[in-house]
Amino acid sequence: MRRIHFSRNIGFINVILFSLLLGSLATSLAWAGCNGGVHTIHAKSANETILDDKEGLQAATAVQRVFRNIAKSVGPAVVSINVVQNAVQGNPYDGFGDDFFRFFFGDREPQRRRSVTAGSGFIIDEKGYVLSNFHVVRQASEITVIMLNGTEYKAKLVGSDSASDIALLKIDGSSAFPTVALGDSDDLDVGDWTIAIGNPFNLPGTFTVGVVSAKSRGDQLNAPYQNFLQTDTAINPGNSGGPLVNIRGEVVGINTMIYSRTGGSLGIGFAVPVNIAKDVVAAILKDGKFERGYVGIYPGAIDEKMRAALKLPPETGVMVNSVIENGPAAKAGMKDGDVILEIDGKKITSVPQLQRLIADIPAGKSVPFVVQREWKKITLSISITQRPSEEEEVKKDEGRQGESKEWLGLKVAPLNSVNPAQLRRLGIAPNETGVLIAGFAPNASETDLAAGDVIKEINYAPINTMDDFNKFIRAEGTKKSFIFKIKRQGEMRYIAVNT
Repeated sequence: MRRIHFSRNIGFINVILFSLLLGSLATSLAWAGCNGGVHTIHAKSANETILDDKEGLQAATAVQRVFRNIAKSVGPAVVSINVVQNAVQGNPYDGFGDDFFRFFFGDREPQRRRSVTAGSGFIIDEKGYVLSNFHVVRQASEITVIMLNGTEYKAKLVGSDSASDIALLKIDGSSAFPTVALGDSDDLDVGDWTIAIGNPFNLPGTFTVGVVSAKSRGDQLNAPYQNFLQTDTAINPGNSGGPLVNIRGEVVGINTMIYSRTGGSLGIGFAVPVNIAKDVVAAILKDGKFERGYVGIYPGAIDEKMRAALKLPPETGVMVNSVIENGPAAKAGMKDGDVILEIDGKKITSVPQLQRLIADIPAGKSVPFVVQREWKKITLSISITQRPSEEEEVKKDEGRQGESKEWLGLKVAPLNSVNPAQLRRLGIAPNETGVLIAGFAPNASETDLAAGDVIKEINYAPINTMDDFNKFIRAEGTKKSFIFKIKRQGEMRYIAVNT
């Protein structure tokens, strides 16, 4: 019996070994030809699907080849720009860099602060001319341009235009520099390919791809001298000043800013059209500066109720909210409350259109302005002058302290007393209603209100003008608790203030 039992065990073992052999053989067949542990059946099916579409694959590969060629040809001419700024500390709102606010905050002992910022640029001439953004190099005490290969050059600012945010730099080298080709931004259409190359987050040579999302984004962004290109090409901090390139490898824009709630790209970026940059660069190289016309007014949009009261047709006219003392308009007899209907025969329809039209008039030229004053049309001849720099405009605003009011330690001012450049930085639209918190008295109580906030309501009472603000103070100002509705960088919020 033992022998018989042993024989049966041997037979059972043989069956097991044979089964294992068959399993091993099946596994080997199934995995034969596999690469990196990926099953051949699935990989082969996907690969065959792609390869079968020969026409599509060829088209995609051709586009990929174009992108590679753009990176190789344009990339070496794109530079990183490091800027050393010596800023003055002491103003709690110094982030805006506006001396206008210093009056409202009171003087503090200034301290020098050295900071280093980074941006991008691109070489437009083999002699070493570099195009970038004005805001990248603003208030720079030292500018360093860094090539893609790491070579560094000290740069000097040749000229700039703050309104269009364009700066022209110059570097010197022993040999010709690589350059980019400038395209025609007017030829772009929504949906066209765009490529951004630059130095986001100090990562030089970063290459991102997208399309033109929209054109002529100027009025919506309170930027009257701009017609921004909007793109979904990824643009991040550090891309400013770098090129936006079309599918032909030509620069069609200068990456300038992004819309973001996080500080990173949300797919909404803006670039200065290169055609605007061409005009600025040509003027700087010829005359050393770029001039814009100036008349010395603070214009405002006209709403439908006001238009009906003034008996004006739709989309006609711009209100003169205030006339700057001793400016060209004041000398010609223009007054607060006048409505500008025409300039040199051109009908006026909006504030941005008016500002662009005036900016394009050469300094020294006398131009007829048709205005409506108390329902009567009159014509004024205004001699256009060169537009002051932002710094000069800020100094003028410092003297407008008579227009500010103080209550609860707040120092507020009417929006039309602040120049448009400052309003843009605060994210305030040209037709915004409300009053601006310009600062605080030294003994002001600590609250969540901040300089730059626009007061829209107090205790649910609308605050559209300084008159509304003053009426509220007279009627309700002695209360101990207030609910403020304010607008801060485009967002509404409610803030409680207790005295």
